Amino acid sequence: WEGGIKRTTILGYIHSTRVQKANDAIAIGLPKAEAFAWIILDYDTVNEKRVARGTQLRIYDPTVIPSHEGLLSTIACTKVCEQYPVDLPPLSAVPKYDETIV
Repeated sequence: WEGGIKRTTILGYIHSTRVQKANDAIAIGLPKAEAFAWIILDYDTVNEKRVARGTQLRIYDPTVIPSHEGLLSTIACTKVCEQYPVDLPPLSAVPKYDETIV
């Protein structure tokens, strides 16, 4: 591919979701709060936000690719994001991921 690969996919944990102006069909396809999902990030975002294990991000207006039951959803179009603010209460601990659900 011209220019090389510019994205990576990481396993992330969704602590909460907020949907504005969505109909029921869209809301049903969203990953539930407190669930694992695949998150596609541009390398520029990874470098700028210094994404590493344990990084907490707020992602705004992503595109969600729903999955069939038992599989993980994928979250794309994640360019608009920020580090989770340190002045807010900390997010809950991430549970251990059960590899048998992939």
